[in-house]
Amino acid sequence: MSEERIKGYIEEIFGDKVYYDVKLPKITPERVTESRKICSNNRCGNYNTSWTCPPNTGDIDECISRLESYDNAALVYDSFEVESFEMEHLNCKISDMQDLCRKVLVKAREDDVDIFVMCTGPCNYCEVCSFKSGIDCPHPEMSIPSVSGYGIPVRDMLKEIGHESKHDDKRIELFGLILY
Repeated sequence: MSEERIKGYIEEIFGDKVYYDVKLPKITPERVTESRKICSNNRCGNYNTSWTCPPNTGDIDECISRLESYDNAALVYDSFEVESFEMEHLNCKISDMQDLCRKVLVKAREDDVDIFVMCTGPCNYCEVCSFKSGIDCPHPEMSIPSVSGYGIPVRDMLKEIGHESKHDDKRIELFGLILY
C-alpha cells in the first residue's frame, strides 16, 4: 500500500515530527491571490526571484487543481538553531528544511510513488535559481514550491491541529507539507 510506504518515508526522515491526515482548508482563487499579494510585499526578499515563489508559482487554477488531486496531507516540521534572524541566515535554514522534505520526495520517486512536497520560501535546490537568467528550471523534479504560492495558510492549519510553534531567540521551527 503506497500510503503506508509514504508514511514510512516521512517517519524515516522526520520521526514523530509529523501530523498525518491534515485537512487542507478550501483553497480558492481568492485565497491564492491574497496569499500571493502578501508575498508581493517582499518581506522575505524572494518575490519574483525563483520559479517556485510568486508570481512564478503557476496558474492559479492549475495550482488549485494540483492540490485537489491529492487525498491526503501530512504536515512535517523540524526545529533549527539560528545564529540570527537575518534573511540570509534564515534562507539557509529553509534550505535545510527543504533538503529534509526532498529526501522524502526522492524516496517516493525511487518507488514510483506520487507525492507533492511544498515548504516555506523559495526552492533552494540550485545554488542560483535559473529564473534569474531567464532559463527554464533545470531540475523541476527536485524543485520544492512555496506553500504561499499555493495559498496555503500553514499558520491556520497549525492552530487548527493545536500545534504550538517553539520559536525563541535561538531556534526556529519550519514546516513542510506533503500531499499524497
